[in-house]
Amino acid sequence: MRHEVTPPPLESWDKMYRIFYEVPTVESRGVSAIAQVFKNTAYIMLVDGSSAGLNRRGAQINEVLASWKPVNFFEENIKKISAKKWTEKDYAEFERFVNSAIQTMKIPGIAIAIISNNKDVYSKGFGIKK
Repeated sequence: MRHEVTPPPLESWDKMYRIFYEVPTVESRGVSAIAQVFKNTAYIMLVDGSSAGLNRRGAQINEVLASWKPVNFFEENIKKISAKKWTEKDYAEFERFVNSAIQTMKIPGIAIAIISNNKDVYSKGFGIKK
């Protein structure tokens, strides 16, 4: 069995998928695939390791994922871009993503707050509080 999450793509990626595969608990390991699409080509990172190893190396795995870029990849210069005003549609899409991730990852509940210029521009709890 697998669980798929499709977070909004970062930087100049066109699409992003994260797939978490269920393995028997007795194996104490994690298996996942991260696919990022750029110009109709998918770049896939496969991760398979012991739970202890993945916990120790999580930061390094995230660093590889965040820093590796294909040839001709460009990063936006955000200095020249003004902040986007979120619409109700943007908030709804974000909340759908969060709810999907909570269900997929079997997280009972979380709280999210976004602060901009020292102002709380978004805060909401999802799921249940334990």
